[in-house]
Amino acid sequence: MAFWECIQDLASKQTRSRLTEAELEEEYRWKFAPAHYVGRQKFYRMIRPEPRRHAALDGLTIREYEERAASEILHDTPPDIHESFQLDRS
Repeated sequence: MAFWECIQDLASKQTRSRLTEAELEEEYRWKFAPAHYVGRQKFYRMIRPEPRRHAALDGLTIREYEERAASEILHDTPPDIHESFQLDRS
């Protein structure tokens, strides 16, 4: 599990390093719209923006670029993570 998490983390860092703070903020800015009322409580619906294609990511969306980067990391430079265990001698 740690191996795959490390690959995803590296791919995510590589992707975000190619985008500006403004592009990242715009990508993850969710909008809220009133959905309904229950008594005096007002409930909202979250609206995710459509994924945008970025020139800095070779015309791919963030998710597409992360998947491609993860594949490249897996094939070209996989992280060194090794299994370990302890014996219970009690």
